[in-house]
Amino acid sequence: MTDQDRLRSYHRQQVLYALQQASEPMTASEVHEGITTLALAMGHPRECSAITPAAVAGILRGMLGEQLVTQGEDRANRRYGRAEPTWSVAAGQPAVTLPQAPGRNAIAPVAASTLGGQGTQLRQITLDQRMAFLQAECAALLADVTKEHAAFELRVRSQIEAFEARAARLLGLPQDGGQ
Repeated sequence: MTDQDRLRSYHRQQVLYALQQASEPMTASEVHEGITTLALAMGHPRECSAITPAAVAGILRGMLGEQLVTQGEDRANRRYGRAEPTWSVAAGQPAVTLPQAPGRNAIAPVAASTLGGQGTQLRQITLDQRMAFLQAECAALLADVTKEHAAFELRVRSQIEAFEARAARLLGLPQDGGQ
């Protein structure tokens, strides 16, 4: 079990880190999604990602009072049917590093970086192997993009067909039976 004060500090650091990494202002829901995904991807304990969007909004409001963040224009949230404020890091704030999971040994990153030099010497791969990895990654990316494009094209076609059907009904035109 992680100490609650450390967990709160961890979540605050995560929120600031997410906002600093964003290219545009984010809503509390977007920050929530980013920090929980990051915690899971980094292999942090499950309790690190056990935070609600409302709790993230509370953290952001607290940081607004501390002048660590600024509140921007509202953005419509279709899921909740209302507008949500956007948030950005306040100007002049020092960069926040990727937070370590609370309760993790602070010596672990130092030991990993010390051993990292030895590990790279033992596990060097050739340029051809690197190219093969990059080509495989490129092929996987291309396959993903192709699949996403096909799905997007299908959605657009169905939306156009639905629009045409609505327009035909509105104008009183006969239905053409699936043409």
